[in-house]
Amino acid sequence: LGSAVYQINIFVDTILASLTWVVGSGGVAALYYANRLIQFPLGIFGIALAQAALPRMSTEFAENNIGHFKETLSFSLRSVFLIMVPSSFGLAILGKPIIRILFERGEFTAYSTAITQDALFFYSFGLMAYGGVKLLATAFYSMHDTMTPVKTALGAVMLNIVLSLALMWPLKLGGLALAASISATFNFVMLYSHLQLKIGDFGTRSIVDSFRRTLLASCFMAIVLKICSGIFSAHSVTGLLISVVSGVVSFVLACFIFDVKEVKEFVAWIARRK
Repeated sequence: LGSAVYQINIFVDTILASLTWVVGSGGVAALYYANRLIQFPLGIFGIALAQAALPRMSTEFAENNIGHFKETLSFSLRSVFLIMVPSSFGLAILGKPIIRILFERGEFTAYSTAITQDALFFYSFGLMAYGGVKLLATAFYSMHDTMTPVKTALGAVMLNIVLSLALMWPLKLGGLALAASISATFNFVMLYSHLQLKIGDFGTRSIVDSFRRTLLASCFMAIVLKICSGIFSAHSVTGLLISVVSGVVSFVLACFIFDVKEVKEFVAWIARRK
């Protein structure tokens, strides 16, 4: 239950999206397709990293090696942000052409693309929080604490319900997605605060510094994506591929410019493997 808050929020949003007289027709399907795209980076990187970190953190905690436990947690969080922050920018900017190319055919019309992109745009705001919650919940599990994630998850679900009911009127489907992103961020902050109280600081300064540098690199990438999508018509498969590749290359270059150490360490590791 503690790690399933994202799925619970999606379930709540799906029920509210069925109220066509408030959010319009096609809301349930739009949320489903938007979530498929959000799950791509989250499933490949966020959840996978949390699962990989669990046995290591469990061993370190069992051996009372709290120093290494904190280092593993700090590195894992920085790695999550390194992937999720640029992914959120990419989905927010290229969401419409991605949806159009993947889904727009048959009964999936231009209207379907528009409402799905609206939901995806606001869901992307919470992508890094979704990944961070998975990792922090895993840290609690490695310490045999399953109740704290449940308590914060229940608070996040209640917040999501209240915000969804408030935001669905002015923002339609976007309001439901925004409520889910805000509640996920709330859940992340609560888990982070509780974990600090439990084990002490685990590198907040380095995590914030890495996040700040990654955010700057992602902003640079976003500018490149906007320019490339305008020049190469991202509504075609070739144009979209060129935009995505340009975005990835620009992000990596920006990481070197802004001294994102995790990227430099990864490139150095690849060089050693060769």
